[in-house]
Amino acid sequence: MITNFETYRQNISSALHFVNAESVDTLYNSILSGNPTVYLFGNGGSAAIAEHWVCDISKGVRLDTGIRVKAVSLSSNMPLITAIANDIGYHEIFSQQLDFIGANSDDIAIAISSSGNSKNIINGLNRAKAKGMKTFALTGFTGGEAKEIADVSIHIPSANYGVVEDTHMMILHSISQKMRYLNSLNNLLFIYFNKL
Repeated sequence: MITNFETYRQNISSALHFVNAESVDTLYNSILSGNPTVYLFGNGGSAAIAEHWVCDISKGVRLDTGIRVKAVSLSSNMPLITAIANDIGYHEIFSQQLDFIGANSDDIAIAISSSGNSKNIINGLNRAKAKGMKTFALTGFTGGEAKEIADVSIHIPSANYGVVEDTHMMILHSISQKMRYLNSLNNLLFIYFNKL
């Protein structure tokens, strides 16, 4: 139970120990390999995480480094989401978008879900896999079905929404920061060696 900031900090610290760094590296390398489009999706706070990272990667990383990553949040287009939900069903809001957009086997799907059991998340992952996309799941709690379906699962075994969501955001921020750092380092080395 979280009673003050210190206990929350300790919970975050504990959650970070469960993050599989190799899985995060796999996600990082997949994003930078072959120029894929990266599709992210989630509900509620996880939708906000998806949108936040798309902003970071589309504007922040590109302007700072020149690295271009095509990233799309399937949680962003409310007219389309509500149309799919009304006419087909809320459980298809992500899977249908993958069809409409024309996602293909060169692309990546990142599902973000604390429970890992939301039907629209499961359907989105299954549709991505059917298209041959590389799939990742950022989950919490027990990991749910998403943990089992995704090619790579980054699971935070905490029952606290805040801890899970903060850790998911930190994972995605670490990827953005790595892109910024490595490209800045490469630029410095290029300038240094060309001055010799």
